[in-house]
Amino acid sequence: MVGFQRMQFSRLLLVFISLIFFKTSFANGELARGIEQFNASNFLKTLPEFLRFLPTSLKASPVFIYQSASLQEASFEFPRAILSNPQGTLVLSFNGHSSQGGYERIEAFDFSEDEAKFRFYEINFVNNRAVLSNPNPSKCLTCHRADPRPNWESYDQWPGSFGSQDDHLSDIEMPSFKSLLKTFPSHERYRSLRLSQFAPVLNSPRYTGRMPGDPNITLTARLSKNNLKRVARIITESEDYAIYRYLILASLTCTSEIEQSGALPEKYLPLLSYYTSKQIREAVAIQTSIGSGTSYESTLRFRSLFDSRGIDTSDWFMNFKGALTNNFLNGTDWQSELQEMLLERDPELKSYRVSQSDAVDCWKLITKNEEVLSGKPLKQELRSFEKDPEVPQRIWDRACLQCHDLGSANQMTFAEAKQKKAFRRHVANGTMPKNQTLTPSEIDALLK
Repeated sequence: MVGFQRMQFSRLLLVFISLIFFKTSFANGELARGIEQFNASNFLKTLPEFLRFLPTSLKASPVFIYQSASLQEASFEFPRAILSNPQGTLVLSFNGHSSQGGYERIEAFDFSEDEAKFRFYEINFVNNRAVLSNPNPSKCLTCHRADPRPNWESYDQWPGSFGSQDDHLSDIEMPSFKSLLKTFPSHERYRSLRLSQFAPVLNSPRYTGRMPGDPNITLTARLSKNNLKRVARIITESEDYAIYRYLILASLTCTSEIEQSGALPEKYLPLLSYYTSKQIREAVAIQTSIGSGTSYESTLRFRSLFDSRGIDTSDWFMNFKGALTNNFLNGTDWQSELQEMLLERDPELKSYRVSQSDAVDCWKLITKNEEVLSGKPLKQELRSFEKDPEVPQRIWDRACLQCHDLGSANQMTFAEAKQKKAFRRHVANGTMPKNQTLTPSEIDALLK
């Protein structure tokens, strides 16, 4: 009898230790280790149990999607829930009904601080075990791209998410969300989330503020910071980075000094004018979110340094907008954040920081740039948006592919679409792409 009790105690102790390591691993963003501890417990076996024992920090600010572009489907009645840890280094998602695509699995991604890369996974539950896929399955990369990043919109508009307008519930969203808050506590999956924070919405007959916890804003801030780290890595790995590093850094926070100094030899001036003033004005005129107008100009002028050299910047961003209306807008100063990340990655640039300051020495950078570029021949003819042969396909990939290759619209390639009169008519009159506005220059490029 004593031996049996000791055996039972040992088993319970093993389960308890495994649960602690399970929670700790997920709190730290260690996905693979967390899965190992889940299986080691021999106690947790199903997806609902997996959700139940996740750390509170991962379930504290859930985002609920009712219109999903993911392989994991969603609806008003059974939304896709997105969970993230405070560092934004681990994100999990699930939905709520067996009829929905992706119901049997959890979709996940983590972010490696050392590599500055996102890695995407599926977690399936087979024979009472959680099975983690290899990183970046091909079906994930179709949508999340070759150098994968999250698919998420910039502050402050998130179509298809409860709280889609600056975390305020619309007239359509409010009754559905209140209904969910009543049914969630009895649902085997959603009840694991921290739902008490939404009590003010349920208890108020006329709730008008932002959703408690600002879930969409919170997720945007978490993902954007790590995506900028990814962009900093892509920049430092880009072709001829060692030649252009000083101009790249100066272009983030020293734009007025560059304009005053005439810092570039004449043959290099097209680096700054891939996008014309007219094209920038067209983008600014499309106010997709708060502050987007001013963000477009600074973003396009920075991207020009790369697009003009044939380095595609369209996948630097997390959304599905066209070429001109992508931005890093995340409620913070993206230029200063990216500057810090480049300084952190490149020891050579650290010497250009002003002592005991976050600023860089603009004139020192500009002088060094002139020294490096002086007399150096261009490797290739610099491009412009209007003459870049790759622009039409990029606009299709960013703005149209989501529906016509991955979604519910008629499935077709760009070459096939261009031959269809209906496609050309819809693009020309602005009814396609769905739920976004292309600039006149983008429309011309897509139809030429």
